[in-house]
Amino acid sequence: MRFGVISDTHGRLDPKELKAFAGVDRIFHAGDVGSDLVLKALQQIAPVTAIRGNNDLEAPLKRLPDLQIVEIDGRAILLIHDVNDYLKPTEKVRRQLQGADPDIILSGHSHKGMIEQKEGVIYFNPGGAGPKRFSLKRSIGLMEWDEKAVRLKLILLEGGQETSRSFRLGRRSKPSSQNPSPRQ
Repeated sequence: MRFGVISDTHGRLDPKELKAFAGVDRIFHAGDVGSDLVLKALQQIAPVTAIRGNNDLEAPLKRLPDLQIVEIDGRAILLIHDVNDYLKPTEKVRRQLQGADPDIILSGHSHKGMIEQKEGVIYFNPGGAGPKRFSLKRSIGLMEWDEKAVRLKLILLEGGQETSRSFRLGRRSKPSSQNPSPRQ
């Protein structure tokens, strides 16, 4: 399966983003959508799963959930705008995460692309796709997997070297009570 991953569009879509997502099975938007028109344009490519970011305060984006947990092929994907809300959750977020054990966490907010794995969990932030922020390059992501591995690609929209990483998709051991996960 192949997925487009995007965040922090802030009401702007670039034709390069639409072209990069051609043929994906699904698109994940990790918040700060900025305009319902962005979601409508992405829906023309593939089904969209989107969450609300800290700037999505007006209707109709206000109706989007704070986070979503999606299971695909037995893998749990957590979509959360600010990864720090997962790492240091408020009581509200802790309740929303109750029982969640994500294999992959897709986030945004920082506008800085990142791919890493910690304690068996894959973290992917596609960076900011909307207007340029500070000196950060605008970017989006692609995620592809089969039964053995997940491949993540960070695509820079203004030139520069793409970043790609692959991770094996083995079964993780559940956290022990001595090493609780952030959601416990």
